[in-house]
Order: sequence, then structure tokens, then C-alpha cells
Amino acid sequence: MKKNAFIGALSQPKILVIAAPLLLFAPILLTGRAIFYGTTILQFHPWRSLAWDILRGGHLPLWNPYSGLGAPLMANYQSALLYPPTWLYFLLAAVGGETWMAWGQTVLVVLHLSLAGWGMARLLEEWGAGPAGQVVGGLAFGLSGYLVARSHFLSINAAAAWLPWLLLAAERLIARRPRAGMQLIAWTTLLLLAGHAQTAWYILLLTFGWSIYRGLADRGNEAGWRGLNQRLRILLGRLIRLGAGVGFAAVLAAVQLLLTAELLLNSQRAQGTEYEFAMTYSLWPWRLTGLLAPDLFGNPAHGDFAGYGNYWEDALYVGMLPFLLALGALAGLLRRDDREPVERQSIGRPPDRTALGIIALIGILLALGKNTPVFPFLWRNIPSFDFFQAPARFLLWTVFAFAGLAGIQAHAWTRPAGAARRRRNRLGMTAGLGVILAAIAIGSFLPLVPDSLWRGTLEAGVWLFLALVVQNFAPGSGATTPVRSWPWVIGGFVAFDLVLAGWGLNPGIDLSAYRYGALLEKGIRADLDQGRIFLPEKEIYDLTFVDHFAFDSFEADRTSLRVTLLPNLNILEGVHSANNFDPLLAGRYAIWMDELETDPALHDSMLRQMSVTVIGRRSPAGGGRVEFEEFDGLPRIRWYPCAGMAADGEAWPLIDEAGELAPARLVVEGAEDWPEPDCRVWEPAKIEILADEAGLIEVRVAAAQDGWLMLGDSWYPGWQASMNGVAIEHYPANVLFRAVRTPAGEHIVSFVYRPGSFRLGAVLSAIGLAGLIGWNSAGLLRRLKRG
Repeated sequence: MKKNAFIGALSQPKILVIAAPLLLFAPILLTGRAIFYGTTILQFHPWRSLAWDILRGGHLPLWNPYSGLGAPLMANYQSALLYPPTWLYFLLAAVGGETWMAWGQTVLVVLHLSLAGWGMARLLEEWGAGPAGQVVGGLAFGLSGYLVARSHFLSINAAAAWLPWLLLAAERLIARRPRAGMQLIAWTTLLLLAGHAQTAWYILLLTFGWSIYRGLADRGNEAGWRGLNQRLRILLGRLIRLGAGVGFAAVLAAVQLLLTAELLLNSQRAQGTEYEFAMTYSLWPWRLTGLLAPDLFGNPAHGDFAGYGNYWEDALYVGMLPFLLALGALAGLLRRDDREPVERQSIGRPPDRTALGIIALIGILLALGKNTPVFPFLWRNIPSFDFFQAPARFLLWTVFAFAGLAGIQAHAWTRPAGAARRRRNRLGMTAGLGVILAAIAIGSFLPLVPDSLWRGTLEAGVWLFLALVVQNFAPGSGATTPVRSWPWVIGGFVAFDLVLAGWGLNPGIDLSAYRYGALLEKGIRADLDQGRIFLPEKEIYDLTFVDHFAFDSFEADRTSLRVTLLPNLNILEGVHSANNFDPLLAGRYAIWMDELETDPALHDSMLRQMSVTVIGRRSPAGGGRVEFEEFDGLPRIRWYPCAGMAADGEAWPLIDEAGELAPARLVVEGAEDWPEPDCRVWEPAKIEILADEAGLIEVRVAAAQDGWLMLGDSWYPGWQASMNGVAIEHYPANVLFRAVRTPAGEHIVSFVYRPGSFRLGAVLSAIGLAGLIGWNSAGLLRRLKRG
């Protein structure tokens, strides 16, 4: 029976929702390559590769010793180390090493695109749409430009896939379906662990807003004030159930959320973002043409993108046919057609088309960011709007709404009936032909017009014409049952359109680019010794956005990419870097790096303090290569006989600009003002590193007098110090680093990363999991007793 059910599922048109992403990424999956663009190779793979190495060593991947001067790893939300699908990477790494893990990134991208489309199809099924509506809506969302163009941003790809599932859970919770609460908790937990806070927040906002709309739309059993009171009570009850489910999911995800909350509160975004940063990647209004012509301003896959910002942040194409269907659904409102088309053929509970239209418009309005007064007002006055950049990511709401409208309209879509409708259809086909001819004429006779403009217009005309031709093959308006082949026809057409639109937007690279520690020259390793490499901010920008990851084209010579040691490529080489490309940076580190880039007088001194021993600079010969030079950085672990004392946060004025290894060069914050020995005469201490692992540094220090041992790693909460096995206080030193007081004699000093936020989060998650298991067990027992 299960076999027959499986075969039956494969024979359903919805299988196109799964097959289309596989087709789109087949050139990478089947040729032994890996997606790599931007954050994929500069963030996600290095983080997860490091996590796997730490796990293999028998430790939890809590700390990243390679980036910056050390940084939280699991607390880094986008690493998504506790998101269950991420564990597939570790399984692949155990079987085939680094390259299998890199190849697996594409597998998870495809799975999440399929998950997004399948969830949209299931939601449309809940609303009463049949196979045609389900496949059209599922493809329009799962293969939308928003999701496909951002696929290399793995955390957005993972989080956005859960949007229709949360709406589906909310719908079932409202209808009091069996196990709706369990589904809400499970899917929300996965959303919270998927690794993109901004997307998760936008999805939760939409879910609560949707639930409020659904509650207010219920008419109740009574009229007047009593009816309104009844509806409000019902709405409140639903919101309480929804809030309880989301709260339970937050408890289950607490082990991740508390770690990340601690990082956020100690990061450069603790007080929100700067205005210009927050408004980065506001939707360029002209890119709204992407609803009809996604490549009107070029495409980096074709090497000719010439629009504002980058291509993927403004991508919102849902396919020509789904967009026309969505417009048709909204046009019905203008014709005062109050009945939903889906209501004529099903007993489902479809949403009002007006609500979906409003969601689409709100998404566009917020995505415009700085281009209207709305988002700046919200940024200044409403909490959470100042935590994120890229307002264009609100287009997720728009894409969802258009996919929903298209699915609803496709359910009852028929071939043109009546003279007026047939005439409109013919006019549309004629317009499509006119656009095609005009585009060809412009490309032939106006050479100054950019190629992307006439080619993009030509493509739009072709798909417009074909979409209206397809309409003529729809089942007739008098049909009592849908034609079995129609969902396949319409689904195949939409899939073909969206696969072509997304083709090449996620380029692949040979797996050799991901091999661990294979490319760095031995001479550079020798120069680094125990020190760190450093690339100036301007060099990083040019190497990243000019040489290797330009926005206008995916084509570049990347043979030198790995040996640039761009952050976080240094992790793959086992090299410590003073740079950090993490989205959240420890606050002290962020302040230090800002000062480093803006104060030339302190620049070299600060690099010495950071133990920089190699500086990389972009090669004048070009090709995205880097030339390395030695630098005289101070040892990472050093001893001082004396220290100046400063109140918390007030060490900057006391730090000497010379940066030399001398007694007065250490400034400790928040420590007791101990009597210091005579610092005019002192002997250097002997220091031996006994252990240097992620989350553990152990040092033997022997000194003839009292002094201070300073560790040149970032100060961050959660680190604990001990001496000879006894816990001691440690303090921020020279603004950024850590120091402990050491008495005369020989001692073993240890620094261990044991964040209380992780322990508390683990306890809460364990309690939540136990409660979930108990809840399920109780329900199972009740069913067994009844059954």
C-alpha cells in the first residue's frame, strides 16, 4: 500500500514542484561541482567545516579561533549548526571529506527550494485549490526569483522555505485541526534554527498578521456589538494559541537563541544599525519591471548586469503566467466580482483576494526602503526595523502573495469565454507580438540601447504571447471536472519559464576550491608562525567586489581565490586572521577595527597589538592575486610586570601610541588597583603554550615577580580563567584583549570558553523537548485507548 501511495505521489502534477529545482541545479549536481558565490565560500562552508573539525576533536563547536581575534561560532546565528538539515554536511564530511560537504550545499539548496514550493502547494490545497492551482502556486513561490537568485545565501534559502508551512500551521490551528499545534511548534522551531533572523522575523510578523486577518474575517454567529465581541474573543483565543506555539518553539530553540542573544547584546548592532547601513539594498523602483522582465537591466549570469546594487536583492520574478494569473485575480475585485474563483469548485476556505493583494503591496512598499518615507519612519520609531539591512527582503511577502493569488486563480482558470474575453485575449496576444517586434527593431536599429534592455523586453514579449496562447488550451468554462492533463500542461509551462529565468544564477566551481589546507604556500605559513594575517579593508573590498565577486558578472578568474586568504578563507587553510567577515562582530572588536581604519597614527601600533605578522595587499599585476609581506607584530601571549588601571570602557585615552613592549603599555579595565612592584627593573617571564584549541588556551608562565599575563584574543563574555586549577578573575586589557594577574613563580593559566547562555539554553531546550515528548506520548495513549 505504501508503495502504491508513493507511485501515486509521483504521478501527481505537484511532483513538478520537486523536479524543477533538480533540473535547475543539475549542471552542478551531476558534474561534481559546488555552488560557491559570495557568502557560500566566504562564510557558510568555512564555519561548518571548522565546526566539523572541532566535533571530530571531541568538543562542541562553540568558538572560532581563526576569525578576527577569536569569535563565537555556534552563537553566530547564520552558521545554523543546530539546524537539523545542517547535520547532513557533517555526514557527508565523514564519508567524503571537505569536497563532499561542499557538494552537499547544492543538495540542501535544492531540498529547500522543493520544500518551499511543496509548502506553498500544501497551503493552496488547504485553501481548496486543485492540482492546477497547487502546482502553479508551488512553482511560483519555490522557483521565484527571490528564492533562486538568493540560493547561494544559504541561511535565507533555508529560512524562507518555511513561510508557507507556518501559514499552513496557522490555518490548521484556526480550524482546530488535529496535530495543528504540534505542526506549528515543529515548523517554527525549524524556522528559528534555520539561521536567518531577518527572514524568520518577517515570516513570524506575516504569520501573526495573517492570523489576525483570518480572525477578523470570521463573521461569527451573531450580529452587532455582540457579534463583534464574539469575534474578538475568538481572535484573542487564536492569537494566544499561536503565541503559545511560537513560544514553545522558542524554548525548544533556546540553546541557539540565548547564545545568539548574548552575541547580539555584545555586538556592533546592540544599539541597532546606522541609517545608511539599514537602508542598503533598498528596492530600486525600476526593478519592479522584474515582475515581467527579470533581465531588463542585465543579469550577472550573462555578464551584463547594470542595475542598482546587485541582482539578487531586487529579484522578484514569479513567472509570466503566475503573474498574469495574480493580476487576473486582483482584476476580479475591480469588476466587483466578490466571489473567489476557488469557491465555485471546492469546499475549501480560501482567503480574500484583497488580503493577498494588500500583502503584496505592503511587501513592495517596505522593500522600497529609503525610496519612500515609510521605511525610514519605521526605522526611527518601531523596534526591530533598525536591526537589519536590505529592506528589499520584504519582497518575500510580495512573492508569497503573488504565488497565492496565482494558485487561487489557476484553480478555476478557463479558456476565454464570451466575445469580450476572447477579444481581450487576442489583444493581449497582439500586444505580446508587438513587444517582440519592437524589441527586435530596437536591437537592430538603435545600437546605443544596451543589449539587456531590448533582450529583456524581447523575452517578456515572448513569454507574454506564449502565456496567452496557453490560456486557449485551458478546460472550458462549462467543464464539470478538470481535464487531467491540464495541471501538467500549465505546470510544465511555468516550470520551463522559471528554470530558464533562474539558469546560471548560482554558478558552480571545481571542488578543489574547497579542499582543506591545500593551496597556501609554505613560506607564508612560516612567516605567520603564531601570528595572524591582516588585509586592509580597502584591499578586502577590491578583492571581493571587483576581482572575485563582482555584481555585474559571475565570470572571473578565480584560480587565486583561495590563496587571497579573504576572511573566512583563512579557516580552510588553518591560518589565523585578524579580519572577520561574520555578520555580528563582538562590540570591542568592531570598535577596534573602526579605529584601526580611521586613525593612521595608531594603525601600525594596533596591528602589532593584534599579533599581525603578515600583511596581504592586492597585487598590482591584477588577476585577483595577493602579495604578502612580513610585519613585526607582538607575540599573541605576553607578560607585563605592571599595568595602568582604567574604569570599564575608558582604556583608550591611556594606551600609548608607540605600542612597544614596555611596562606602561598595558591598560586593564575594571581591576583592583594593586600595588605594583618597581617597574624600572624587571626580568621577562618565560611563557610556554601547553594547549591551544578552539575554546581552550593553556599557558605555563614563570616570572620572578608579580605581573600580568595578557592573551591577545578578543574579550568576550563566557570565557573563564583559572590558575593552577583555581578560578580567577580576568579583565579586558588594552581595550580588546584579556589579562589575568599572575603572582611571582611558576603557574599554569587556563582560559576556557564556557558560556552560561549555552548551558541555560541547553537546559531550557531539554525541558521543552521532554515536554514535547510527554505531550505526544499522552496523545498517543489517548488514541490507543479510544482505538
